[in-house]
Amino acid sequence: MRSLTFTIALLLIITCSFALGARDFRGIGDRLLHTFFSKTPVPLNETSVTSDWESLNGGGCVSGLGRGYLKERIVIWFTSKGQFSGFGVQLHGNLPKNTIPGYWRQIGNELYQLDIATRDPSFSCSGKLDLQGGVVGDRVVVSPQGAKFEVPILEKTAQQQNWTSGGCIEGMGRHWGYDFTSKPHLSGHASSLMPVIPMYHEGFISAVLVFTHEVQKVWPVGNWEGPFNPTLFCYNFCTDECMKHESTFSFYTTLHFLFHDASENKCDSRCPNGYKHKRLPGMSADEEPTMCGALKHQLGLDHKKH
Repeated sequence: MRSLTFTIALLLIITCSFALGARDFRGIGDRLLHTFFSKTPVPLNETSVTSDWESLNGGGCVSGLGRGYLKERIVIWFTSKGQFSGFGVQLHGNLPKNTIPGYWRQIGNELYQLDIATRDPSFSCSGKLDLQGGVVGDRVVVSPQGAKFEVPILEKTAQQQNWTSGGCIEGMGRHWGYDFTSKPHLSGHASSLMPVIPMYHEGFISAVLVFTHEVQKVWPVGNWEGPFNPTLFCYNFCTDECMKHESTFSFYTTLHFLFHDASENKCDSRCPNGYKHKRLPGMSADEEPTMCGALKHQLGLDHKKH
């Protein structure tokens, strides 16, 4: 009987989530996809979690997050009632000494984790059902057990809070960065840039990316994307100097999480000021001057056959 009640309640949430105006969903989205190049979906309720997901914390409930599961480098969280309540990523290696404290937490030898909560923390372990937050949740709180940094859901709020507007990339949205030392501008130091970068489409959050200075196992053999040198990483912003104080030999890896249909994330213009990035050496005029275009060029994926 209890299982039937939960199923009916879940169907009610899903039904309501798809009848809410222009966005067609309640909360921040109707899905969670990870890794931009693969757009891999994750389970949105605990009953859908398959055996290839490893239970974390001995199956116990973590306050503010819920019950966690791990698959490769991807972490997902569910409330004790089974609703999706957050996601995260694990990093293998050593964090640079100048990494902003309070975001990555060490969980093992050369093993770190960054979590993002998407639901009111009062639902995490209470056994109560959230009827307002939608399928995915209604907020983006980075490191709820540490910094508790709340990412704006609306683009206008990001602007009001002195975030830095960046480039709009098809399938993602417009990127915004938060620099702790020089907002609303970028300092040129990776160490002062908040490690989660949100994207917005039509003024509403559409995705986030997590970045690290430590090179990780990347797609197609891993979950992360990259690696990107400073020039490539700056394609996320409307400047070629977003990492001007970093070594040209440094590399970054990113991991995108998308909250709804990526094909809807269209861009009227890449940069509001008309800025165009420098093309990489050897890049032809018909190759797209964006991060994805530059990466394709670097990998030889845009080379034309003659």
